[in-house]
Amino acid sequence: MGELIEAGEASFTELKNLVVWNRTNGGMGAFHRSKHELIFVFKQGIAPHTNSFGLGETGRYRTNVWDYAGISSISTARSDELAMHPTVKPVALIADALRDCSRRGEVVLDGFGGSGAR
Repeated sequence: MGELIEAGEASFTELKNLVVWNRTNGGMGAFHRSKHELIFVFKQGIAPHTNSFGLGETGRYRTNVWDYAGISSISTARSDELAMHPTVKPVALIADALRDCSRRGEVVLDGFGGSGAR
């Protein structure tokens, strides 16, 4: 986490929040399998940040804990999804994140190049 924060602070203006993706099941590992992934939300520039949900006035209620089914969930497509990418992220999670902080025509940095979305 320290390296990611250090890189983010060197590249961006402000850390806006830390989001926790609460996955359906724990991941691989031998000691305390992680059932979550951290999403660091940074902002660039001095202009006000885009907040497309506000305090719910747009009909979207968002917190910094997100519940989306992970790839480790049992489904008929599980094997195909794991073959596509070993750490697949739900497209709905990515779409909601983009809706939260951007509008059409705005620039968003996807540090992972979109890899692993299902």
